[in-house]
Parts: sequence; C-alpha cells; structure tokens
Amino acid sequence: MNLREYNAVCSRLEDFCRYARRRAPKGDPELLERAATLEALLLQEFNDKGDNLALDCIELSGNPVRADLIARYRQNLGVFGQISALMDDLKGGTVDCPEIMKGRLIWALKGLYTLCSSLSNLCIQEFNKMDPPIPKMGKIYEEIRSTPRALEIAERLRKAGFLDDSYMFRYERNKRNRYQEALVAQSLGLAMGCSDWAMVMGNYWGIKPGSLRTRASEANSEDKRNDPKIKMIKSIIDG
Repeated sequence: MNLREYNAVCSRLEDFCRYARRRAPKGDPELLERAATLEALLLQEFNDKGDNLALDCIELSGNPVRADLIARYRQNLGVFGQISALMDDLKGGTVDCPEIMKGRLIWALKGLYTLCSSLSNLCIQEFNKMDPPIPKMGKIYEEIRSTPRALEIAERLRKAGFLDDSYMFRYERNKRNRYQEALVAQSLGLAMGCSDWAMVMGNYWGIKPGSLRTRASEANSEDKRNDPKIKMIKSIIDG
C-alpha cells in the first residue's frame, strides 16, 4: 500500500465514523461488516510492517515544496483520533447503541484504532524529520507577527473577537468552542507554513495536537459546516 492508497483508507475510516454515529443507535449489523473490511485492509499493511508506506513518506518529506500536501496528509492520517472519540462516546453513552451490539462494535473500533494509529504514526514520524524544531510559546507569537499571511488572518480573527491580543483563542463564557478553536488553530499554523500545524498551535494554546486535528476535521463535516460560527470563521479566514 502506498501513501495515496493509505490516505484513501483513512478517508473511508472517517466516513465510517460518521456513519457509525448515525447507525449505532439502530444496532445496524452492517457496521461490523464495514469495520471488518477496513480492518482487513489495515492488517495487510501492518503485517508488511508498512515498508512501502514509509518509503513513500520519506520520498515526499524530502521535497519541501510539498509542505501543503504533507499538511493535508497529516490531517487525514489523524483519523485514529476520531475512532478513539467514537469509542469513548459509545462507552460513555453519548452515542447510544443496543447492549447486544455495543461491546462488539467497541471491540471492532479498538482493532481499527490500534492498526490505524500504528500506521499513521509511522508516516508522521517520517514527516516530522523534515520539520524545524517547534518554537517556544513566545516565538510562536513572533512567528505569527513576522509572517504576512498569518498576521493578516490573525488580525482579522482578533478584530472579529475570536482571538485576543496575544493571538490566543477567546472563548465565550462557559463554552469551550472546540470546533471553532481547531479551525482557527489550523488556519494560523498552515499560514505560518507548519506542516504539523496542530503540534505548533497546540503547544502555544496548551491543547493536545490530536484533539485539534480531530476537531478541525470534524468541523468540516456535514453536521458542522452549516454552523453559523463555523461559517463566519471560514469566511474571515478566506478574506
């Protein structure tokens, strides 16, 4: 499996997570069939130790002009965060599921998570080798100020009330606004040219990178894209 093929599998996993959230309350047995199909694809590559996948990543990471492509791959490869979130929501009852089905579905998701996180982290480790060291917190503010595109976006978001003067996300009272903060973090990190935008902005804002990646991906889902605040932020970012 090459990187493009694995990226396609990650997209299928993302679709599966969305589908599972809708169908789990109905106890749809097709969920287990879909999970098994995806697990078989991942297991084959896992058993091959991801050698072809790693070679693809090394070749891509050696080409600096492809930083934007690597950033998109990073986001998609982080789908294991969505799998983990779905498992937690099933265990906690946020996503309902008949008891006769719940245990089997959680077990299937655990298998997908183990395989996907292993393969994705193999890719991410290779991508990390091309990145400069993550700047310290004070340096990130300076980096935003010294990068015209990042500064332009940051200032528009600040004037709209989404960022404070230090370019930290400004929360509404008693609301975390995770999807909004993730979109803003992604826009600033990518504008600075960071292929691992979540690591850089997570370091600055004190948020786990995996959480930022997952929420940024979910913010573009059908369920969230029509949210007024999400639409407003996208409009501000796009200028």
